[in-house]
Amino acid sequence: MIECIRTAARDSKTERIKVSCLDIIVTMIGKKPYYEIKYKEIGEDYYHVGYSSYQLENVLAWKDECFEIVKECRPQTNADRIRSMTDEELALAVMCPADITGGDTKCDQYHNCRKCTLDWLQRESEE
Repeated sequence: MIECIRTAARDSKTERIKVSCLDIIVTMIGKKPYYEIKYKEIGEDYYHVGYSSYQLENVLAWKDECFEIVKECRPQTNADRIRSMTDEELALAVMCPADITGGDTKCDQYHNCRKCTLDWLQRESEE
């Protein structure tokens, strides 16, 4: 039997975690895949990562036994959608930083804006 341990206040063996989003992510550790559940609980603005194993069967069982996917009360906003984008998706949606930062490079037929933007998104912030 799988126990879904959360907090002492919950009856962890009967109550499933209510989430608006749940993904199984895989990371290669050495040459072995390591599976984790990434989820966002209802009412929270951030993700948790846990319920991890080298065995996909364990993670799939935890997904079914421990989580209930439900719709959030408030509809997703465009800002929510932007926050959930990958770097690659975001690179297609924002302006080329060469045009907005006033750098030497300007967009022209020889400049790869998508690559430039992706590089800029993945660079350490200059706050």
